[in-house]
Amino acid sequence: MQRSKLTVLAGTAIIAVAAPATNAAAAVGTSVTVRVEGKSRTLLAPTVVQAHSGWITAGRVAPGRCSALSGQGALDVATHHRWAGKFSTSLGNYFITSILGETDNGPRLYWSIFVNNKPASTGACEIKLRRGDQVLFAAATYPEYPIGVTAPSSATVGRQFKLTVSGFTAAGKSKPLAGARVTGSGVSVTSNGKGVARVSARKAGSLVLRATDKGHIRSAPVTIRIVG
Repeated sequence: MQRSKLTVLAGTAIIAVAAPATNAAAAVGTSVTVRVEGKSRTLLAPTVVQAHSGWITAGRVAPGRCSALSGQGALDVATHHRWAGKFSTSLGNYFITSILGETDNGPRLYWSIFVNNKPASTGACEIKLRRGDQVLFAAATYPEYPIGVTAPSSATVGRQFKLTVSGFTAAGKSKPLAGARVTGSGVSVTSNGKGVARVSARKAGSLVLRATDKGHIRSAPVTIRIVG
């Protein structure tokens, strides 16, 4: 997670406001999904992006230090360059301070990075992406980890259906999460000891739900198609 590098970054940082990557004429990177969760709201819903070739050079960082094909490059594309940070010349990474207008740089709340719900062990410039990766940037207080929700793709009006809420660990493993609140579109239910929440939709259409729990990062939204 990037917060582990705070002490070193403080003495060697170059303040940077993001700028387009250099030599980024063609999208040749792996397709991944980027999501950004702020302190109190979702700043960027899950968005599929394809990083570009070239380098991230915000803050006059020399080409060759931070690949635009990295996790940092994926964030740059997903936010249309709307992030800021401090570059550590010794670590070769940005300490991200602001994303999409929200600044979180301590003393308790930092931008944490998760890849497939597991805390990143490096800064974003060192994250090597694989096709289908889920990359989450979240304003979090350590230790906070993501929540996942599994739900059916469709359900019927008036018929109760189940969804499962899971909490992820430091190792990126999931386990049932009890007591999580599942809300959205007039729904408000709580998961039981097995992480199961039961929902009954009142009308046809798209039902968008998400889960929250103290000490965890809110889940990505799930959409269930409700038929009459």
